[in-house]
Amino acid sequence: MKLPSLQQLYSGFVNVIKRFPLQFIFTVAATLCWCYYIHISDYRNYSEQNENLKDHLIKAIAILNLALTLVLALDLISERNQYPQKKKWLLRLGGLLICVLLYFSLDPANYSADLYRIFLFAFAFHLLVAFAPFIRQEKVNGFWQFNKALFLRFLTSALYSAVLYAGLAIALVAIDGLFNANIKWQTYMTLFAVISAGFNTTFFLAGVPTDYQLLEEDHSYPKGIKIFAQFVLIPLVTIYLAILLVYEIKIAVLWELPKGLVSSLILGYAVFGILSLLLVYPVKETDGNSWIKLFSRFFYVMMIPLVVLLLLAVWKRVGHYGITESRYVLTALALWLAGITSYFLFSKKQNIKVIPISLCIISLLATYGPQSAFSVSKYSQLNRLKRIMDSKKKDDIKKNRP
Repeated sequence: MKLPSLQQLYSGFVNVIKRFPLQFIFTVAATLCWCYYIHISDYRNYSEQNENLKDHLIKAIAILNLALTLVLALDLISERNQYPQKKKWLLRLGGLLICVLLYFSLDPANYSADLYRIFLFAFAFHLLVAFAPFIRQEKVNGFWQFNKALFLRFLTSALYSAVLYAGLAIALVAIDGLFNANIKWQTYMTLFAVISAGFNTTFFLAGVPTDYQLLEEDHSYPKGIKIFAQFVLIPLVTIYLAILLVYEIKIAVLWELPKGLVSSLILGYAVFGILSLLLVYPVKETDGNSWIKLFSRFFYVMMIPLVVLLLLAVWKRVGHYGITESRYVLTALALWLAGITSYFLFSKKQNIKVIPISLCIISLLATYGPQSAFSVSKYSQLNRLKRIMDSKKKDDIKKNRP
């Protein structure tokens, strides 16, 4: 890997400010909020006020993260469709308005439902970045190359940030030990915040692809990705599958309902399997890679009994305790897996863009409205409470009957 020169770093920094001005502002603001949150513990007085301020800072950091990803997705749409500056800024302001409304409507410090909403929005907006420039594009190669570039840039950013922090932290330890500088823990945490939120994000944004036509024409494929999928992910998928099949035979023989742990194993199998298929997607038609089609077919065929098992595990919990936010998410994932399995088994197109698009839509639907995780959970738990109270009344009547 060729290390960037100082000139390249400076050029990338300037390009980020020009290309993504709002995202850079969000990055700086989130970094400052994080640093202030770290140093607020130095103040001994007004502890109650400090706690309230900490809650607001955490919420601000979360909403700034949402704003960054949402506006980034909107900017990518504008770039791909070559919108004029006026329309581009209208989209940006629309995304900013959504995040301002979220800031004033969400209270994650006091309501766990709002914490779920923030995670769902974050997940949806990150997925939106993955497919935003390719919503109207039928070709898949550019979409795959774009996400490959983002994935590799993310890994590079994380590596550079980790090395930079480790080096500077060791330097601070040396200064503290040699010169008795009495460097406090807040300094190390501030350094971590500046590098992980400030440098890491800016460096990542500098590597977001700009030439979408070039992506469509690019058919390069890193050999390391294929090796990782073939010799790391697929063996893991095989191990998960073996465990699950043996367990499924066990519950069929003993005629017992599945345990809750099986849900995690099935989701693990699905995640590793789908990820491995996405990573080797561009080379599935090339010579010597016929095993990819065979594995893809085998993977989705084996998903059928596992999805049934997952739905049984969810039904067991829901039947006993009703629907909660976490069980709603698990049910939604089970139904999504059923839909994705059917699509890739029976559809001739097999467009991989369906995966992030469908997940994004489901995540957004789960945030607000009568179909949301919170409305459905509230309705389910209220009904369960009514049934318990009615049952208690009937028992009391029977006891008091002469």
